Amino acid sequence: MLEQIMKKHRAAIKKVHKEEPICHLDDLLKILDQKAQMIDQLTEDILLGCTIVTIIAFSELRLEEVMRATAEKDIDNSWLICTSIFKKPISKVTLTFRQTSTPSTSPQASRAAHAIMNLAGVYKSHTITSIRSSSITKAIDQGVTLYQIKRFSRHKDGPNTVQQFYDKNLNDDLRERLGKL
Repeated sequence: MLEQIMKKHRAAIKKVHKEEPICHLDDLLKILDQKAQMIDQLTEDILLGCTIVTIIAFSELRLEEVMRATAEKDIDNSWLICTSIFKKPISKVTLTFRQTSTPSTSPQASRAAHAIMNLAGVYKSHTITSIRSSSITKAIDQGVTLYQIKRFSRHKDGPNTVQQFYDKNLNDDLRERLGKL
């Protein structure tokens, strides 16, 4: 009985959780662009971090999915990244990364990705998943439709089916928009 009476008071004093941007994708893209200019001088860890951050930002994959992935260079200079997604529905995914119109754009992998995020000014307390959320936020800011975002990020089962069987352009338009600074 007392719980029922106190329920309204507890709800009134609860902290309101507001959405706040963790990092801006543009900041990460600027850092990646700077690192791409001096790619020959990068250490192996920084190069690994840049690669992981790029894949997560433009494919919406999770870090564990990136670590399971295999990459192959195609004959048209695009890269095919094949991985399996264990979140429901469990499926295999093949993503194609093509060169954009603007050129040069595990625990060890996590540290490398965090190093790049720190260069962009992202606090250490934020996870690598924040790259995914900032990618979705930038897509919304670019005026992308909700359907395109769901298809791109695989947040619903329907877009998974579309992506697996019908979507042959692999969201190149959305990736082009995200890549613009």
